[in-house]
This record gives sequence, C-alpha cells and structure tokens, in this order.
Amino acid sequence: MTLRAIAAGRWEPSLVDAEPTAELLRQLLATGWWVTYLARRLDRRRMTLAAVAHGHRRRIGRSLARQVEDLYDELLTYPAPVGRAATKARQAARKVGWRPIVDEPWRSTVDVDEVVVDRAVREESPGRPLGVAERSAAIDHVVRVSRRSHVDAARVLGLSARTVVRHEGRRRATSPARCTTAGRVPDVNQEGRDGQEDQAEGRAGQKPDRRPAARAAG
Repeated sequence: MTLRAIAAGRWEPSLVDAEPTAELLRQLLATGWWVTYLARRLDRRRMTLAAVAHGHRRRIGRSLARQVEDLYDELLTYPAPVGRAATKARQAARKVGWRPIVDEPWRSTVDVDEVVVDRAVREESPGRPLGVAERSAAIDHVVRVSRRSHVDAARVLGLSARTVVRHEGRRRATSPARCTTAGRVPDVNQEGRDGQEDQAEGRAGQKPDRRPAARAAG
C-alpha cells in the first residue's frame, strides 16, 4: 500500500485481531456446523479454522475474517443442522464452553416488524438486529423501491454486498430448490463423509489414512 493511500485514509492492515472471527467460528461450531463443512465453504484447511477457534492465532488475514463474517451471515438464516457430524460438533463445543447462535425471537423467518424495517432503511438505529424476514424486507425496499445499488443497500443496512446479492439471487430463483452450492444446506451423505474425516483427524492429531486397501491374494 502506498503512502498516498495511507494519507487518503484508504489503507487497511492486512492482518487483523483474530478474536472476533474466532468467536463467530465458535458459535457456528456450537450450533452444529462442523469444521469440515466450514473449511470446504471457506476453502481453508480444517486445522487453520480449528486453530483460530481455539485461540491459537492472535492475528489473521483480513480476507479470512471477511470470509467468516459472510458465511456466518448466510448460515444465520438456516435452521441448526442435524445429523451425526452436527451432533458431534455441538458436543465438542459444549465441553469447552462454547455457546451456539442464540435462537432469539428476532431471528424469525416470517415475522416482520414494519417499524424496525422502516428505521433500518432510513439509516436509523432499529434498536436490535434485523430478523431474517425483516432483513429481506429491508433489502427489497432499498434495492427495488428506492432503486439503489447493492453496494448502497449493504452500506445502509450494515450488511456485506455479497449478502445483498445472495438475497436478490434467491428472490429471482423460480424455486427454493434451485439454490446455488454456496447457499445449499449440506446433504446427509456429505455430512457422513465429513464426520468420518473429522473423527479420523482427531485421533492423536493424525490425518486419516487414505492409502488404498491391500489387494486380496489370488
């Protein structure tokens, strides 16, 4: 980064405090989003995410912090996952005292408080976080009624531009079943494979043995 950019106030450090990201990862893991799924979605190593979540990294790259924020923002809109891998993730998190994403009433996927939405689109403090349905209503108002860009909508509502774009993509979809891979809840088969890999890597820190089985004699 040049001195000119620093003087203009556009400079951002490449490394940031890891604790806010670690807390988001802890909440996701405690909610049941297992580490292999998170690693695959973030295109990061499982051991890297585990090290951050356990507080072994004091600083991390800004890109990783933003990736985790975006993924957290997306998974917040889904129900807690189920299955063996999810259960194991919750059990492991409970043992170390990690708390899941709190299931507050404002996270409702159907209820909309028009007063809260109106305050948000007017760039006033809504007094609490927007619920899933309220956030959708706010994005629709800023983008479709006020005819502002995705970037403007993200700035007004305090969201990432990717969140706004994802919302618009879902709205245009003809069916909820046609969601993209980035927005798809993991399937049970993939969950089983992920759980097996997590369990194998957890044995004395060893990676799973992927050597081919010995051929049968004869």
